[in-house]
Amino acid sequence: MSYDEAKEFWESIIPEERKRRKRVFVSFPFADNPAVNRLQNLELLYVLREKYDHLFISPLLLFGYLDTDEGNREDIMAYCKGMISYLSDELWSFGTSEGCMMEREFAKKAGVPVYILRKEDLK
Repeated sequence: MSYDEAKEFWESIIPEERKRRKRVFVSFPFADNPAVNRLQNLELLYVLREKYDHLFISPLLLFGYLDTDEGNREDIMAYCKGMISYLSDELWSFGTSEGCMMEREFAKKAGVPVYILRKEDLK
């Protein structure tokens, strides 16, 4: 199947109103407590899904399995920068960790709007 055929197929099965939802990169702390932060991030995504009709991009859940040593953190941050630049309409930051701060700064440089939020703001 060619790229154009695949694109046509997917466009034919996705309802018109769902084709272009806002894509939000969710910046969330990870390194200080990976197991707890994965769980809290997942819980947050369920809350966000209930409140907003956006597509939430969670690098913590997408790439957390790669964080086996310090060398991978640079690779993960590179993937995050790509997702911020090429996939995201906005960045919603829920932390002040070093990684969150790097993602915020990169988003600002890339021209992606940044919103600093707290989980409590969503209740």
